[in-house]
Amino acid sequence: MSDYKVWIPFVNRVDMLWRAVASVSDVHDQVAIIDNSKEGLEGKHGDPQIIRPLCPITFSETQNCILAMTRKLGANICVFMHSDAEAGHGVIMGLISLARRYTKEGRKWGVIFTAYDALAAFNVEAFESIGGWDEQFTWYGADQDTYRRIKLAGYELIDSGLPVYHEPSQTLKADPEIRRRVDEGFTERVSYYRAKWGGPAGAEIFTKPFNSDGSLK
Repeated sequence: MSDYKVWIPFVNRVDMLWRAVASVSDVHDQVAIIDNSKEGLEGKHGDPQIIRPLCPITFSETQNCILAMTRKLGANICVFMHSDAEAGHGVIMGLISLARRYTKEGRKWGVIFTAYDALAAFNVEAFESIGGWDEQFTWYGADQDTYRRIKLAGYELIDSGLPVYHEPSQTLKADPEIRRRVDEGFTERVSYYRAKWGGPAGAEIFTKPFNSDGSLK
């Protein structure tokens, strides 16, 4: 039984997906793809496991799903990778090695970043302690909210410095309909974040969501 699992959520740009998969070929047996595409991926022999939800799920729902499946597998390191990212040689095992070392040392780590979270290791225990990702955030804003809660819970957010190439927002750029939905929800997401934290990202006031205990910074 492995102590980690690598998950790559996918929506579109299959060419970039397979480049991402190829860049983590050294851990091929531990890679799984969450297929949220319209058409559905057609895997062939030798491809990583492909998991297709009964219906497409949002970014935050996907994150909670991969955390739950990682725990079900008996692992405590959930590795999340964007399908438009590529890891440098040896990066994936470098990331796993850091997570194992910090865990062995008793270090209270929550997330280990590379190029932000284009490829990141999540401590499943840390995410469970905060109740996972807030599914009110369907897209952008979810990361800022989650990592803030991780930090406030006393877990470290660590930049590994490991090299990962990332072409951001390729999912949106490849599908005008997705971009339209994301853009339309921008104001609502910003308003929700402000209500939850008393200010925009980087200028938060509350130390508990929605000022639930009346505390400020």
